[in-house]
Amino acid sequence: MKKNKGGRPPKEAEKKRNKRVFVNFTTEEHKRALEKAKRLKMPLSAFLRASAEGAQFKEVDTMTPELLRLMAITANNFNQIAKRLNQGQQPDDNILRVLRASSQYIEQLKDHFLNQD
Repeated sequence: MKKNKGGRPPKEAEKKRNKRVFVNFTTEEHKRALEKAKRLKMPLSAFLRASAEGAQFKEVDTMTPELLRLMAITANNFNQIAKRLNQGQQPDDNILRVLRASSQYIEQLKDHFLNQD
């Protein structure tokens, strides 16, 4: 029985990337490629490889983390309201205020994401 040496199993021959391409960029071209890869949160080599395959990139919205945080807060508010209503509590002015504000916020999010392009 062969002893397992550990480590990563070998790749299949057709999946190995064993061809190198040397490309010369101007300083400005190199800077733009690096910046775009960074904005897309990709290594430069992966960005260039995907570009060569004709990939269409959509840059990450810098507001996305903040929007996700606010969406989580809104979802939490909805969960708290649903819990109270399921426990038999009648909707008071505070619950109705939060529901109206959340509804307006969701409309703003929808408008933001639908009008990005």
